[in-house]
Amino acid sequence: MEAYFLVLCCLAYYFGGGLSQIANVIDYGAVGDGKRDDTQAFSTAWDVACNASDSTTMLIPSGKTFMIYPVVFKGPCKSPVHVQICSDAPDTLAFGNCSNITLEGLRFVNSPMKHISIFKSSGVQLRNLTILAPGESPNTDGIHIEESQQAEISNSIIGTGDDCISIGSGTSNLNITQINCGPGHGISIGSLGRGGTKATVNQVLISNCKFNKTTNGLRIKTWPGGSGLVNDIKFVGNNFTEVYNPIIINQFYCDHSKNCGTGVCN
Repeated sequence: MEAYFLVLCCLAYYFGGGLSQIANVIDYGAVGDGKRDDTQAFSTAWDVACNASDSTTMLIPSGKTFMIYPVVFKGPCKSPVHVQICSDAPDTLAFGNCSNITLEGLRFVNSPMKHISIFKSSGVQLRNLTILAPGESPNTDGIHIEESQQAEISNSIIGTGDDCISIGSGTSNLNITQINCGPGHGISIGSLGRGGTKATVNQVLISNCKFNKTTNGLRIKTWPGGSGLVNDIKFVGNNFTEVYNPIIINQFYCDHSKNCGTGVCN
C-alpha cells in the first residue's frame, strides 16, 4: 500500500547548542512531488545520519509531499539524530495510509505538538522508543493512533505534557504493553464523539504499564452528544504511583468551559 510521510522542517540546531550536520533527503534523491517513490532517499539519509560520528539532522524540507513505501528507521545510532520543526506546530512524525510500519530504538524530544501520529494504517510496530517533553507543554502527546488496526506499542518510555498515548476513533486490535508513562495525562481512549459525531474503538489491551505522577492513568473520554461504541477494552497488570485518577471513564468530557452540553468538564 502506498504511504504518505509528510514532515515540515528546516535547518536545525540540536538540543544543547550548535549547528548539527545535515542529511537532507533531497540530496539523496527525494523529489517530494507526491507521485514518485522517495523511499530509498529517506532510507539512505537515515543511514547517513544514524552512522555519523557527530550529531546529525535528518532534514525533510517544507512544502513537499513525500511518498514512501514501508521502511524501517532503526537504531541505535552512533550519535543523536535530530529533526526540528519550523512550521506552525505540526506533529514531528506522521504516517498515514501505511502498512507494516516499524519504529524501533528511536528518541524523540520536545515536539511542538504530537511526537508520533499514526492514522489509517495497519501492521504497526512501535517499540523501544523514548519520547520526552516537559510536563507543562500543551498538546505534546507521545503517540496518537486513529483509524488503524493490528498495532502494538511496547517497551517504551514516554513523558510529555499531554497523553503518553492517545487512541482515536476507528482503532481496533491494539496492544499496548510495558510502557513507562510520566509525566503526562496517561493513556487515553478518546476524546471521542466531539460535535455529535459517531466513534468506535474495539479490542484494546493495555498491560504491564507503569504510571508515575501522571494526571490520569487509564482513561476513556467521550464528548456529550456523541454516539458510537467502545468495546472489548482490557486493563491488565498495570501499576500506578502517585496518579490522581488511576482509572477514569468520563462520558461528559470537554476541554473548555463553554458550550459543552450537559455534564462535567475535566
